[in-house]
Parts: sequence; structure tokens; C-alpha cells
Amino acid sequence: MKIRQFIPNLLTLCNILSGAAAIISILYYKEYQMGAIWIAVGALFDLLDGMVARLLHATSPIGADLDSLSDVVTFGLAPALLALCTMEGRLLASGYAASTALMMSLPFLLILPFAAYRLALFNNDMGSSNYFRGLPVPASALLWIGISLSTCACAVDTLSLVTSYGLLLLSCILMVSRMPMLSLKHLSAQMKAPHGRIILIAWGVILVPAGCLYMWLGSVASTLRLVMMLYIFVSLVIGRQIKSNSDAIDAAAQQ
Repeated sequence: MKIRQFIPNLLTLCNILSGAAAIISILYYKEYQMGAIWIAVGALFDLLDGMVARLLHATSPIGADLDSLSDVVTFGLAPALLALCTMEGRLLASGYAASTALMMSLPFLLILPFAAYRLALFNNDMGSSNYFRGLPVPASALLWIGISLSTCACAVDTLSLVTSYGLLLLSCILMVSRMPMLSLKHLSAQMKAPHGRIILIAWGVILVPAGCLYMWLGSVASTLRLVMMLYIFVSLVIGRQIKSNSDAIDAAAQQ
């Protein structure tokens, strides 16, 4: 293998190492913030490996397989354990027995198999790259970082439990769905397409309130939770326009 081809794979391996570091931080040291930071570091490597591979013309089937394996660890297993452990801690602090707290927290492991299936779908998706079909696993991971860290010190009541399980179900379903979701790929082309103004407004609806919340509270976790929830909500609302925009871009590219 040429060195040029190995560079993106090296970045991908750094991604899976970041995921492993996140798991160790969460499980063995109960350092949930550090675990979240390692997941974010993995996301950075995940972004860089694709960019470098395209820049060096070094894409390969091995690279794609490595990327999926790394993503399962960093954006599947690590956030699942983060959600499980923070929920278990909340339940214990609220007076639940240890065995009961564990059993009530185990459903959050569902993030892992749904993320794995999502990645398998993505690897075999030959459709347009102008938008995401379903919730990307890095986005799901960021959602659960925001939820877990912003609520880990909160007491558990019936409403919070129902909300948490509802968000778990929603995120898992969206990961394996074909629902059009906003993407930053080819953003300049999206702005020039028929529904470009709607896409621009959508990103504004997501980012402006989040920026205001951060200036008000100064909480990264709460801001991240709001960003990801707005991302999902806005994508569901304008899904038809997202797909229509992508079809227009693809049609223009074929002319």
C-alpha cells in the first residue's frame, strides 16, 4: 500500500482509538465529560479522513470498511454507554435499587445495533450525496452527548423517563429511516437550487437559537442538545424540500 493511501486510514484508526478512549473514560473512570470529549475528537478524525482521502484521491474499499468499523465504536458503542451510565447514575441518585436502575438503563444499548445497521445501509447507498437519508450516526452521538451531560445531575421522574425513552426510540428509528436530513455537503450548490432559501433559513433556525442559548447559559451540553433536536425537527419539517433540492442539483450536474 502506498503511503498516500495509508494516510486517510491512519486518521480512521485514530477515530477508533478515540472511541476506545471514550469507552474507558466512561466505564472505568466515570469521567463522562472526558468521554464526550473523546467522542468529539473521534468525530474530528472522522471528518478529516474523508476530506484527506478525497484530496489525495486515496479512497478505497478498505478505507470504507475501516471507517464503518470505527464509527460503530465511536458513535455507536461509546454514546450508548454514556447514555446508559448517566441514566443509571440518575436513577441511583433518585433512590432506585441498583438492579432496577441497571435494568431501566439497558434499553440505551439499542443505540449500538441501530447505529451498526445504519452504517451498513450507508455503505450500500448509491443515492444522492447532497443530503442524508436518515439520522447520521455522528449526529446521533452528538445528540446523546448533549442529552446525557445536560441531564446527568437531574433527578428522575416519570416525565423525564418517558421523554428519554421517547428520544431513544425516535433517534433509533431515524437512524435506519430513509427520511431526508439536512447536510452541509455541497452547501453552495444547495443555496443555488430552487429551495436554497428554505435550506438557508433552516440552518438559521437551528443555529441562531442555539447561539443565543449558549450566550445565556454558557452550557455546551445544553446548546448541543438544542442544536441536535432542532436539526432533527427542521429536517423532518422540510424533508420534501431537501429531496427536491437534491434532485435539482443532480439534474443540473447531468446536463
